[in-house]
Amino acid sequence: MNKMIKNILLIFISVASVNAQKILLPIEVLGDEGLVKEQRFTIDAEQYNQISSIDNLWLKINNLSYQGKASIRINEGNWISLNHSTTNIYTPEKERGGMVHGGYNTIRFTVSINNFREGQNIIKFRFNTSDGISNGFRVIDLDLLDVEKNRILKNSPYYVNPNTLGKEPGENYYIEDDPNNWKSPYYDNSTNSEPNALNDSIAKGKNIWFFGRNGSKDIAGDLLWNHNLPEQRKGFWYNYELPQARPIKAKCTNCHTQDGRDLEIFSYSNLSIIERAKFHKLTEEEGKLIAAYIRSLSYEHDNVGRYGRPWNPPYQPGPELENKPVSAWVAGAGLDAVLEKDEDMLYYMFENGINQDEVDSFFDSDKTFETYTLPMPIQFPDWKHWLPLIHPMDAYDKGTFYEDTYNDRSPFVNIRSSTLNPEKGYEIFRQYLLALPKKADGVTVDLSKLSASQINSLMDQHEDFRQHFRFFQGQGGSELLKHWRAKDGNGLLALADDIPQEYAATSLARLMAVKNFEFMNEFNMQNQAPDYLKQVDNPSKRQWFHHPNSKHVFEIPAHITGCLDGDCQTFKGQSRATGQFESSNWYQLQMILTPGNGANSHNGPVDYNYQPEFIISSSRSSGIVQPLRYYHTLNNMYQTKTWSGDINPNNGNGFRMRVQGPWYFLGKEADAGKSQLHGYESGFWPKLLDNVYPGLTKMILNAQFRQFLKEINKPKNSLNNWYRFDDPSNGGNKSQNLDSKSKSTVRDVTKAFTSVEPLYADHMYWSIQEADKLGVDTALLQQTLNWSKQAWPLINWDNIVLSKETNSNVELSFYPNPIFDNLYISGLVSGNYTVTVYNTLGKILFKKQIKSINGVDSNLKLSFLPTGLLLIKINDKNFTSEIFRILKH
Repeated sequence: MNKMIKNILLIFISVASVNAQKILLPIEVLGDEGLVKEQRFTIDAEQYNQISSIDNLWLKINNLSYQGKASIRINEGNWISLNHSTTNIYTPEKERGGMVHGGYNTIRFTVSINNFREGQNIIKFRFNTSDGISNGFRVIDLDLLDVEKNRILKNSPYYVNPNTLGKEPGENYYIEDDPNNWKSPYYDNSTNSEPNALNDSIAKGKNIWFFGRNGSKDIAGDLLWNHNLPEQRKGFWYNYELPQARPIKAKCTNCHTQDGRDLEIFSYSNLSIIERAKFHKLTEEEGKLIAAYIRSLSYEHDNVGRYGRPWNPPYQPGPELENKPVSAWVAGAGLDAVLEKDEDMLYYMFENGINQDEVDSFFDSDKTFETYTLPMPIQFPDWKHWLPLIHPMDAYDKGTFYEDTYNDRSPFVNIRSSTLNPEKGYEIFRQYLLALPKKADGVTVDLSKLSASQINSLMDQHEDFRQHFRFFQGQGGSELLKHWRAKDGNGLLALADDIPQEYAATSLARLMAVKNFEFMNEFNMQNQAPDYLKQVDNPSKRQWFHHPNSKHVFEIPAHITGCLDGDCQTFKGQSRATGQFESSNWYQLQMILTPGNGANSHNGPVDYNYQPEFIISSSRSSGIVQPLRYYHTLNNMYQTKTWSGDINPNNGNGFRMRVQGPWYFLGKEADAGKSQLHGYESGFWPKLLDNVYPGLTKMILNAQFRQFLKEINKPKNSLNNWYRFDDPSNGGNKSQNLDSKSKSTVRDVTKAFTSVEPLYADHMYWSIQEADKLGVDTALLQQTLNWSKQAWPLINWDNIVLSKETNSNVELSFYPNPIFDNLYISGLVSGNYTVTVYNTLGKILFKKQIKSINGVDSNLKLSFLPTGLLLIKINDKNFTSEIFRILKH
């Protein structure tokens, strides 16, 4: 052999060997139970000596959805089952449920390993057991940690070559799999080409996707199976048993987008598609055919690409989305865009600085801010958690009810007199979209070409589609209007005996979400709101098409579909922290997809009776408080409900006292049946803002009271226009009407009691006093008090004595500025005060009680504080000063 050729081969083999020992990410441990995947890496003595003695293996894994699902093994050590006892799960993943079907689908954790070694190390991952739903997990990232919890391999300035054991500066330890380089599973690496028969394989895979093995448009294909667990073994979901392996009627097309583009958009690998096909008892070759078909979709459709990954949450917001095409919006901004803490939202909300003017500018009801670019301190559900766990044709298969409702094609009239079926509703709406005028590409529904009446008809058709899902279970029953929560109805009578109702119901809601995803992405209905909604309403550049009542993903969580116990917080066996967070999470996602600009109703498309509530309740149950997300949500509510359809205070389409009253600013709902402070003391929730940034409580509460006053003082919201609860012609609506004008007494709304009245007067009475304690500007509270006196003149509002706004009458000053040693405070009246000094990040550096006597300037010795800009706040029991800035030399 030619010497040059030998050398080239040796180099090639050496490079291939080195790359084989780099860590290829992700590690897809997908397949049968007992499957093992391994990775190798080599470290030298310097790296080895950096490894911490505990919590030294760092892992980031997607879909580790139950304890004991996976095990790891390092070198020749014992297998370690991954569970809450053997791992140290990071915050907030742990508090969100961790490995018990947690609300974070990708979690980070450490494991203590005692047998790493200098030289080559082998790490193995084993898929232990399936729940009858999952067939594995993905390792997204891994590393070794030092005692400071820093990553050793990622931060290493060099790579240790496993062949020479030499250092290679600038080389890293990881190779990231790039979906843009993927080919079909039939690709021939030796010739760098696809086979000539690829198109035939694609056609066969497409046929299996739509019709199953041996099926066609006119012939029913062979049945798939629900899973491939050993005979007689049942699956599980929370505290429920799931059926053992059996045939199912649903085909691939039924549970995904109809053409499978979701798998291509989220870059599901050939391996994952093949193994999932085998999970449903197709052959490996049939899985390859399906994978070849899915890989072809990026070339067939202009609006399909490998934009995301299975672990990246769809529509996760982040500023980088502003510069991505709308077709890539679906992939979201990635896991890296998920903020670690709620306080990390601060500088995204107030980019130009934190002061009262900037806060007022943000909390301005006449403005709108794009929800899709503001990063969130929560991880949205990944795509697999959109997909239904079971299709309704397999869940509600008792008797012929499902087939009968599907075959009855009588036109939809209403939920009581129409025959409802989700599959039928989907097909009807899809055909409606196909018939609408298209843009030049022949695919995009051209909403700009539709008249106002046609847009309204399309909205109605979309809402009819939703009703086929929402009321399917309860149709014909006494609890029809309880929709997903109905406990009787013909749909429920058809539910298979071994299928849990909550499992079936949330799957039904997930399926609706997937089909909404299909409509919006396939027909390019994600960015046309400015073309059909009024410009005065500032419709979002990226907003799913919707009816004002529509909810695309809102109804998936336990709060809506898991209400069998009447508590409506969790599925059976789900922790309260996880159940409440998941409700809050899906609701936040709905706010991203359809913020409501230019089209909303009393409870749609985001139901603000619930979203603020669940941010607080999930904060309480998890211990992870999120006040900025809460106040951002209130602001979005005010901004979207201030629109051209806001014509009176009674129909709820615009200003709605139930959810926009000032008690919400204080962390309380207007529900007389409960105290609705979620276990917190009065004042606790808004005071959390001061922990984020000194003085922020007052700034945000001032801004929100201004929003409230601006709305109630609009002519359309004149008190003469409000319906009263005791009005014999228009009253009786506890949710929307004001209390009777003849009301003369108020009750303590922090106590739980039953009342037939709305109790808005009572809440206003409490809110004004509570806001006064928190330092809200007296002028704002006086205006609120004056409005309340007009609304309920027989109540003794004079019992409320507002604190004097000391700051408006006293000119505080600090000198010298800059300072070196002593700081003097001038302008304080006699009294006891607390002086707090912060750095620019809001950390308290110094806090001291001082006493001012007869206006003599107070003196503080601050020589020990670090140099730079300092923030100073002074308060007593009646007032809190503005934030003053002092430069320390």
